[in-house]
Amino acid sequence: MDEITRRVQALYRRLPYPNSDGWQLRADSFPDWLLAQVDREPYPRTLRLLDLGCGTGAALVPIAAMHPGAAVVGLDLSEASLEIAGQRGANLENLTLLQGDLLDEASVEALLALAPGGFDVIWCSGVLHHLSDPDRGLSHLRRLLAPDGVLSLMVYAHFGRLPVARLARAVQLIAGAEAPFEAREALTRDLLTALDGGSLTRPPWDDGLRVPPAELADRYLHPWARSYRVEELLSSIESHGLRMLRWLEPRAWSPTATLGAGPAAAALDALPARARWTALEQLLDHPGLELLVSHGDRAERPALSLEAQPELLLDWNPQAAVRVAERRLTTGRFPERVEARLRAGPYVELRGIDAILAQILQGPTPAQALVNEVVTRLAVPEDEAWSSLTRLLREEWIFAPSEA
Repeated sequence: MDEITRRVQALYRRLPYPNSDGWQLRADSFPDWLLAQVDREPYPRTLRLLDLGCGTGAALVPIAAMHPGAAVVGLDLSEASLEIAGQRGANLENLTLLQGDLLDEASVEALLALAPGGFDVIWCSGVLHHLSDPDRGLSHLRRLLAPDGVLSLMVYAHFGRLPVARLARAVQLIAGAEAPFEAREALTRDLLTALDGGSLTRPPWDDGLRVPPAELADRYLHPWARSYRVEELLSSIESHGLRMLRWLEPRAWSPTATLGAGPAAAALDALPARARWTALEQLLDHPGLELLVSHGDRAERPALSLEAQPELLLDWNPQAAVRVAERRLTTGRFPERVEARLRAGPYVELRGIDAILAQILQGPTPAQALVNEVVTRLAVPEDEAWSSLTRLLREEWIFAPSEA
């Protein structure tokens, strides 16, 4: 283990991370949806899921609990974090926790022994930018990823994270690199108080005075952190035989969604994808780059045509939260208003066919069966039901699980 990795390990031994209570469901917490993005081999298998840098298991334990038939593995540098993860997942027989280092060959071999063909899904969130050798880390990620697997990757974004980097650098300069941790923590909080409301504490960094010590240290006092520009990250991924499938949240990289309809959005839309994203990162303060990655020779999943595939199984996207306001009468409960939000988007009201599907879709169901149910309930023409179903699939409110 090199000196940088030892210092990173020491931080997370001191302050296990994350220290949030309960489950931490993220936009990428759902393996079925992740695997629906890539062309998968059509054979039954036990899903093998790996969280690199799993920390205290806030995100990993709920994944293991929601997928009892999957083999779920977590790797982390800190035994203190893993002890908490073990307590959280004590009743889960499908969960394996290992202490190790993504840069270490022995750790990689131990993981491959648990999944000889590689892992179907790998989460690597907030890890690559803390590695002393990110190229070696990407090389190991490629080895660990199954041929038709999906890697969910998050790294710090250069421009959106500049306020954090500037404050962290100021703390180093004022306190000195060898100052005790307690002194650097106190200085950081003092600076955050003095700068409150300024350019370094604007959203999403305006919560610095409220975050717990582990979050404050991870953000401002980390011994080794770098950030990435879009082109730099994509080129690095490709140089290791991997390819970008998509952004986890496409709307965050859509000119119309972020800038509104107009000449600027139209001009951006006319650019090649990577040029468009490079321009957008100059305009928008994305704190992180979150994307899905596959092997370079693995194609995206073929386009789906619902009317041509009436037996295709569809399900509600688990990234979409639904809430229903009901009237409770002596004769029963009657939904009054149905709302849903997709990932970090706003809640929107669903009506008609959309509202019906949001309530009845609770597991993979043939497209034709859904159309029949809609026609029966709402007395609408079948072609209207097919049209709505196709639109909901395109907008990602529903999806077609590849493993169903």
